[in-house]
Amino acid sequence: MKTFYFSATGNSLYVAKSIGGELFPISIFINKELQIFKDEIIGFVFPCFSFEVPPFVKNFIENNSFSADYFFVIMTYGNTLGLGLHSFKKIAEQKNIKINYYNSVLMVDNFLPLFSIESQLKKEPKKKIGEKIGQIKSDIDQKKSNELKKQTFLQTVMNAFLRKININNKPKFDKYFKINSKCNKCGVCEKICFKNNIKIKEKPEYLHDCSLCFACIHSCPTNAIHVKFERSSTRFRNKNINLKELMNE
Repeated sequence: MKTFYFSATGNSLYVAKSIGGELFPISIFINKELQIFKDEIIGFVFPCFSFEVPPFVKNFIENNSFSADYFFVIMTYGNTLGLGLHSFKKIAEQKNIKINYYNSVLMVDNFLPLFSIESQLKKEPKKKIGEKIGQIKSDIDQKKSNELKKQTFLQTVMNAFLRKININNKPKFDKYFKINSKCNKCGVCEKICFKNNIKIKEKPEYLHDCSLCFACIHSCPTNAIHVKFERSSTRFRNKNINLKELMNE
């Protein structure tokens, strides 16, 4: 089994590790030539970005070839799932990939301009994350299949509107990131950015190709990186994942 994942603060990596298989971070295939992946089971695990599939995950599917008897896709999210899984289904179908199993896991949302991390962490126990992941793993082990519920008219209209204002299509949003005097130029932010959007000079400098995953902000050891309008100065990384596992080295 091959499990492809993207994870900024560890949630999706935790899910991918729990499901198992040979793990591949999607970030290592960005800007690479066509790859052909074959296995009995192939899965994709990634977070919901603005109610949608992250653009680089979409590009990964479109630019590579996949062959398997059984495909699954798991989307992690922190507030509202939207039609992210429906969007992935359309992307997969264009590549003649038949997804056998869909599911999602409600976890901590790391989007600082909208959510307080303290508040998110208080809600975490009620989400019964471990139980949900355990059920998903059992389903995949048994190669269970399911279908997505048909999207409602309201959902379709809402998602069409959200696509137009999709904040993840605004790569210059990093102009709202600020570096304070706590920065010691350790280089963690540069290494964790899968888009190579950060270069360390006198201090970290952003190159305006941001995916808005917030990995750099949440992983900064000195809490030196902040974003305008953030609701919390507390930072988050899934407690089951260490920093090195998220580094692009």
